[in-house]
Amino acid sequence: MPITHGINRHARDDRSTALRGHPEHERLLQRLETSYEVHTRQLARLTIGGGGAPDEADTRDHLVDASRRAVADIAAALRHMAEGNYGRCERCGKPIPVELLEARPETRDCGPCQGAALADPPGST
Repeated sequence: MPITHGINRHARDDRSTALRGHPEHERLLQRLETSYEVHTRQLARLTIGGGGAPDEADTRDHLVDASRRAVADIAAALRHMAEGNYGRCERCGKPIPVELLEARPETRDCGPCQGAALADPPGST
């Protein structure tokens, strides 16, 4: 039985989520768990590897940053599943369309809130 970022799968199954009962719930959970494992392994390889040519260090640093963001986003999505609020926008609280979750299961915001964030990024005022 996999344990993901400290949350036992049985504990998650006892809680309802915004998508509980939806046919995509289990598939999204599996995709998130698989992505978490893949990005965690990639991050370990990148940070343990080190070395390399100086011009490769900049690329590696960008890959490490991207992997850390991915792991954090996926862990947050898994935590939301465990807490029962997966599939709800963190900004407005409205349901995130299943199509958006299928495209990017770790998404935190609904389409309108994503658009608003892109139009007015933090620190732009």
